[in-house]
Amino acid sequence: MSANSVSDAIPVVEADVVVVGGGMAGLMAAIAAAEQGASVALLDKAHPRRSGGAASGLDHLSVLVEPEKQMPRFLKRQAEVCGGLTDPRLPALFRHSWDVLMFLENIGVKVRDSRTGELIWIAAPIHLGEKLTVSLEGGDLKIRLFETAVRRGVNIYARTMGTGLLTSGGRVVGATGLNVRDGTFLAFRARATVVATGAILRMYKAVADLRFNTHHCPYCTGDGQAMAYRAGAELVNMEMTTMQPSPKGYSVAGISGVVSMGAHFVNALGERFMARYDPARMEIAAKSTMALAFLTETKEGRAPLFVDFRHLTNEQRELLLRGFREERPTILEYFGQKNIDIAQQPVEFELHEYFGGQGPGGGIKLAGESCESTVPGLFAAGDCTGGKGWPAAMGAMILGQVAGRNAAAYSRQTAPTPVDDEQVLRERERVFVHLDSRASLRWQEVEDKLKRVMSDYVGASRSEVGLKIALQRIAQLGEDISSIGVRNYHELGRALEVANLVEVSRLIAAAALERKESRLAPFHFRSDYPATDDANWLGFVVLRRENGEDVVSFERID
Repeated sequence: MSANSVSDAIPVVEADVVVVGGGMAGLMAAIAAAEQGASVALLDKAHPRRSGGAASGLDHLSVLVEPEKQMPRFLKRQAEVCGGLTDPRLPALFRHSWDVLMFLENIGVKVRDSRTGELIWIAAPIHLGEKLTVSLEGGDLKIRLFETAVRRGVNIYARTMGTGLLTSGGRVVGATGLNVRDGTFLAFRARATVVATGAILRMYKAVADLRFNTHHCPYCTGDGQAMAYRAGAELVNMEMTTMQPSPKGYSVAGISGVVSMGAHFVNALGERFMARYDPARMEIAAKSTMALAFLTETKEGRAPLFVDFRHLTNEQRELLLRGFREERPTILEYFGQKNIDIAQQPVEFELHEYFGGQGPGGGIKLAGESCESTVPGLFAAGDCTGGKGWPAAMGAMILGQVAGRNAAAYSRQTAPTPVDDEQVLRERERVFVHLDSRASLRWQEVEDKLKRVMSDYVGASRSEVGLKIALQRIAQLGEDISSIGVRNYHELGRALEVANLVEVSRLIAAAALERKESRLAPFHFRSDYPATDDANWLGFVVLRRENGEDVVSFERID
């Protein structure tokens, strides 16, 4: 920590590279930068040992064993699955997937069958007849990554939430952070900054009506997207929110592992209904097709809907249960509490809440394969990026590794920039304005109002009228943010999350209003423009901030 401080009140941490976010992408970025000789500071609002989308582990990864041979088909199919909304420069980075898998094995993650020493290949969702998905015992994935980062000399700032990015001369020169346990406010001065804060959740009503029961990490609240946007970075694909099937009343990830093992989707009539929507791929269809099928079957009166495991072999079922234990062990508790034996009975499923960031989902626009954003000095990785168009976990780790290496290289070519005291003090004032228990609002009230607006007007069916109503109401919620009062630093972190959710929700609605077509319905369905219009809308809706105002434009993908 520097002896100098902002106005002798705010400590300044100096590093070549600062990484905001300690999930898979963030840890991979920190490790990669440290291996290049950079001094690295990593902030995580929780603890990177068990945080982010892979906090409880990982049971499968997508891998290209023969990139030169497999890449053309892979790129074509991924572009289709993402509705063409992929930066053509980015999916090619997936050529590094095998190297990442071997890196994980080298740090102790069990990627092979302990009995045979071979990789276990399972059916790859959306990719028929391809060896693309490896089953692994990744329950300790985050622990292994965290311990590797510590061994590489990464300085960890746990329980420290990134609140803003520092800028100077048109580039990002660091970040600010708040310790949500003791209230310490820090400024991080860095030659390069990597944002890796994950997807966006908690802006839509949860299926069980429980605030933190969300499909992915409920503490991924668009922090990085909001910080980057305020710093001048462009965002893309924000309108493309996604949803997938989950067990009834319990939102949890895992549908990819379920269908990879060969489970069937059946309706109340006992029909394998995916034959109506993608007869070739059936249950390993694209997630948008799955979601459309679940919505349509329910709308047309063939619900409830089930996932049937009864036809699986004992070996398949054991591999599936192993996957649950490694990635989402709480689903086994759910089965136990409901007295469900998957060998004897189908399990009722429904669609979980919308969220942003994965697959075609939106985020920070990358300027190319370097993973630098549209603002010099700012790199991004993982689910907080847009236009990547590839599988989530492996994609996060590849982007993290690439971003970390390039951030380290950038830092070697860049002179340190003094911290702007006034900028840091303004950010601290913005953060601590909520530390007043007498204020009129609680963070839960604003979040709940936002969920109603987003679910009612920016959900499965969107229209110009509804989206304009949403924007008006979100603007009102934005005005309410400064009236949120908290009683402690934990609640202060929650208030900052809600402020970020309101900001990114406004951008989601603005992008959805701009895209006058439907694409990958129900991820983005406009009832007033129900058709997909490649002639006019095959490209990115781009958002940027100019003079404090949202500017929306369109960038065609050739």
